[in-house]
Formats: sequence, C-alpha cells, structure tokens
Amino acid sequence: MAGAYLYNTNKKTVRGVFINIQDSDICSLRNGLYFYFCSNAIKEHFEKHIDRYIEKAKARIQSVVPNVDISNIDLALTIEYYTYIEKRGFRVETLHGAKIKKAHLLGDVEFVEEKEE
Repeated sequence: MAGAYLYNTNKKTVRGVFINIQDSDICSLRNGLYFYFCSNAIKEHFEKHIDRYIEKAKARIQSVVPNVDISNIDLALTIEYYTYIEKRGFRVETLHGAKIKKAHLLGDVEFVEEKEE
C-alpha cells in the first residue's frame, strides 16, 4: 500500500525523525533563539559545525569587503546555516515562544531586480 503512510498518526519515523518540523521537541538555544530540528543527528551536526561556519563566513566577507563591520552578523549567519542543513522546514522561536518566520527576516527590505541596458 504505497499511500498508507499518509494515514499514519505517528509524528516520528521509525528512526525517530520528526515528519513535520512543527511537531519537533528537539531544539538548540543559540543567540537567544530556539532552533528546532527534525532529528538529533541534524541538531548535533548544527551544534558541532556552526562556530566554524560563522568563522569561515566572516573571513569570506572580510576578504571581499575588508572595511565593513561584521561584529553583529552572527545571528544572520546562524539562521542561514540552519536553513541550509534543516530540510524539513523552518522553526525558530524566541525565548518567550514567539515564532520567527522567514518573511520576518527580510523586514522592510524590498529586493528589486535591475535590468542592464
């Protein structure tokens, strides 16, 4: 029965991976935000590699734009890395339980594509 799993009421797979990130209770606290993960393996990968990722990203930015202040960029890089490794969705919450949505991250910035003439 190929579609039988659609009626499965379990929130996890046999290997303990949450099917829907919104049901997950696996999280990591970083920069004042809770980052939720579909599995412990993804969470552990995130925690193991995030500091090195931030360090390398800052070095790349400094090599391209040497005089820019990047002291407050850690949160943006943390969110970028989280979205890169967590493939089952996006769930980030504040310490008080407010949900952060991807759309909120752009704020009032509007991106306009410019055409070369």
